[in-house]
Amino acid sequence: MPEAAAAANNGAAPPDFSLIAKARGIERGFPTFIFDMFTQYQEGGPDYIHALLTGYQEAPKGVEISEGTHYNPYFANAAALAMAKPISDDQVTYDDGSPQTVEQYSR
Repeated sequence: MPEAAAAANNGAAPPDFSLIAKARGIERGFPTFIFDMFTQYQEGGPDYIHALLTGYQEAPKGVEISEGTHYNPYFANAAALAMAKPISDDQVTYDDGSPQTVEQYSR
């Protein structure tokens, strides 16, 4: 039901995080990229998704965002995005007692 998903997300279809994880490359500057060559660090996509999921906050003073958008400083393309915060604390219960937090869910 792509239409229903888009309707619940301000008219924009929700992203496929598996594709973002595969395609997103966050450039890490010097000297970090040197270490990445040796350690084969390739977590730019998952790191970006984690930052995006945990980064929703109120816009700071002086930052204007359009109505219906949500401020997230980790969104790479703009200061705000149409996707509302997709997860919140206490949505999932773990049998092993793991924390029921956005931080835990996003990992």
